[in-house]
Amino acid sequence: MKFFLTYILLALALNSNAKNKVVVNPPYEVRTSGIYNISKIELSSKETRLFVHCKFKPNLWIRFLKSTFIENPDTGEKLFIKAMRGGEIDKQIYMPASGDSSFVLIFPAVKKATTKINFGEKDRTIIFGLSLDPKKQQSRSHEVPANVNAWLDAELAKSKNNTLVNYTSPQFFNTDTARVIGYIKGYDRRLGFSTGIVYASNEISNDDSPMVVSIEPDGRFQASIPMNYPRYHYLILKDNSVNYYLEPGQTLAIVLSWEELLTADHYNHKYKDIQFMGPAARINQELMSVSINPNDYQELEKYVKTQNPNDFKASQLAVLKNREEKLEHDLKGRDFTEQTKTILKNQILLSGASYHFDYVMRQQSEARNNPAFKASRVKPDSSFYDFLQRIPQNDQSLLISSHFSTFINRFEFSEPIMASKRNAPDNRRIPFEAYLFKELLLKPTKDDLSYIAATKELEKKFEAEIGQKEADELLKQHGLKADPFYKKYATQFELYKKKYPEKEELYPNSASMLREWDATNATLINSLKIQPGLIIEIAKVRTLKFLFDRVMKNDKDQARTFLTSLEKGIANAAVMQEAEIMFRKAYPLVPKAAYDLPRGKGTDIFKKIIDQYKGKIVFVDFWAIFCGPCIASIKANKDVREKYKGSKDLEFVFITSDSESPEPRYTDFVNENELVNTYRLSSDEYLYLRQLFKFNGIPRYIVINKEGQVLNDDFEMHNFKVEIEKLLAQSK
Repeated sequence: MKFFLTYILLALALNSNAKNKVVVNPPYEVRTSGIYNISKIELSSKETRLFVHCKFKPNLWIRFLKSTFIENPDTGEKLFIKAMRGGEIDKQIYMPASGDSSFVLIFPAVKKATTKINFGEKDRTIIFGLSLDPKKQQSRSHEVPANVNAWLDAELAKSKNNTLVNYTSPQFFNTDTARVIGYIKGYDRRLGFSTGIVYASNEISNDDSPMVVSIEPDGRFQASIPMNYPRYHYLILKDNSVNYYLEPGQTLAIVLSWEELLTADHYNHKYKDIQFMGPAARINQELMSVSINPNDYQELEKYVKTQNPNDFKASQLAVLKNREEKLEHDLKGRDFTEQTKTILKNQILLSGASYHFDYVMRQQSEARNNPAFKASRVKPDSSFYDFLQRIPQNDQSLLISSHFSTFINRFEFSEPIMASKRNAPDNRRIPFEAYLFKELLLKPTKDDLSYIAATKELEKKFEAEIGQKEADELLKQHGLKADPFYKKYATQFELYKKKYPEKEELYPNSASMLREWDATNATLINSLKIQPGLIIEIAKVRTLKFLFDRVMKNDKDQARTFLTSLEKGIANAAVMQEAEIMFRKAYPLVPKAAYDLPRGKGTDIFKKIIDQYKGKIVFVDFWAIFCGPCIASIKANKDVREKYKGSKDLEFVFITSDSESPEPRYTDFVNENELVNTYRLSSDEYLYLRQLFKFNGIPRYIVINKEGQVLNDDFEMHNFKVEIEKLLAQSK
């Protein structure tokens, strides 16, 4: 009897297993993530098991949410996870040192007629079209379709510039438009994106405008990029970056594999399934074949707290030497172009220099927040910056490097440069109050402090551009307090006028700023032991936008005087040309008028939003839920929106994207702040608007007039309430 029961149970078990269907390495149509790999699917009448192998960076975590699902793509029916093996649902699972982990996800049984399933979580599908046919094999073509090859060849034939530039020649600087074209093998519209992004960067003028990479349904893509000199830069396709080298006027074709993009470690990965075509193809292929170990910023946090400047400098000198020796080894016996060798060497030099600057910046930050660290910190002396002596100051090829942007930013705001400006001789006339209480060290009385506070308040009100009648009344009231103050300090005031004649300026002027640059040159020569060259010339020109927009905004003559004097110290003609372009933009011969937007997809998207408000001035706010300044501005101006609610002349419009303002936080914020006319666009649509108005940072404010023209494409928010009233008054 016992034997008979055992036989029956075994038979039932065998019969049960016979009914189970097992699909090993199930083929799929397309996937949106390279982390999740389905190695096996087991189907029974009771449940469906997905064997998931995950590849991710060591020590980082993944999580399977309660909303994890499998879906019948034909019916849309979803089945949600009910159990798992190898971890807990909704709990963080940290990856081991290998970066590999395996799990079993258990779902309800799928219907017998189901032939394929999708896998995902929340409203996001991760893998489309997992086949449930045990006999079906994965089949992916690695060939580029004939029609795509023909298109690539035709577009490359249109390239205006087929000759590589000599990095030492004057032709290195050349303002022209270049193109990146290409094809993504395995692209599918279901991946959820139809655009990528590249940046039109000019480090001399400190401009960095996003440009749309438009992607066709068949995987072809293209972008036009205004350029001023050769660049080793990158394009981004759905959070995946690909480095490329390109020169003005050229066209570069890139053929990519979507599967490789998904699984690539972008910090240290050599793409294998990638092809370049065009004049710069060889340089791109060579650059792609060599890896340079990146700076370790996790280690930098430790260095900041444990190494003094001299120890850090010594350790990084060893790192730099190792990188240079490795590069020399990698180049040995390989017939690389001189351009490639130059770019790789500059990558090492500039990234190492930026790492040194970052060490100092993070030490300064730690000292501000940690009194104990501040007390024990050893500040770097001038010898710490010896690494700058390794960088050729007049080498224009430095601008090509993808690391130059970070380097020049760190350089212009480095402590030696900023200290030289702070300590520059300054003959500006200081305010009388500062003369009394800072220079003469007199102790202010309560009445003195009251007068000083009233003066500051008066200055704030005048900055708001109040009316003449109100201004006269305020000056009258302030005069009642000023008279006794100046009578009290009459003797000191006479001495003040003798020491600081009225011909001297009270605020920053061209002469004082030129003295700052003279002091900076002296610091470079005497302290840092480097001769001023192209790098400092670029740093000087990069400050012009701020000076023209803020310090000298309403004084074209002072700006011209300053720029003419500044240009006497600039030897590079291209740098000087950029300075002149910046001046003409800041002070146009004809005042900037309202303009119509150019034809294109970005304009179509934007006009679809604003055309319904024609007849009103439209104030457009580009924002995001994770942008602190955006949120602060929206909250601060709630009363203004309330004041003009229902106005026949003014409308407020708010635009963000689904990636920058995810649900439910977006809806909660909109409701809390009673926002109307809010538009949450797709990332693709939003990118077209970024390109249209050439902005990277937010908040960004645009003003549209009653005719639908752009009145101001970079509206400044200070004095917002007054500016709104002025706009309304001008429109009547």
